[in-house]
Amino acid sequence: KTIPTPLAIQLWQIVLNKQKNSMKLLSEWLAFCEKVQDKDMKAVSRDVWEQVYDFLRETQSVDEYDDNGAWPVAIDEFVEYMQEKK
Repeated sequence: KTIPTPLAIQLWQIVLNKQKNSMKLLSEWLAFCEKVQDKDMKAVSRDVWEQVYDFLRETQSVDEYDDNGAWPVAIDEFVEYMQEKK
């Protein structure tokens, strides 16, 4: 029910390549995953895998993020990471 984060990163790059122009946070999401793959996110859960596409399509900036939504914790942590970078 999980896949290793490095594999997920490679698959997202392939699967989402054609949509990267409409997914403003894709490159930041991939960079975040690369940063945390050896610590907090060694594997990607099925929940994250299934919801990251919707998150990236719906959310064009972290300012638009609805923290009351039912997103997986990994996405919440990504948004916190992006807000700390500002």
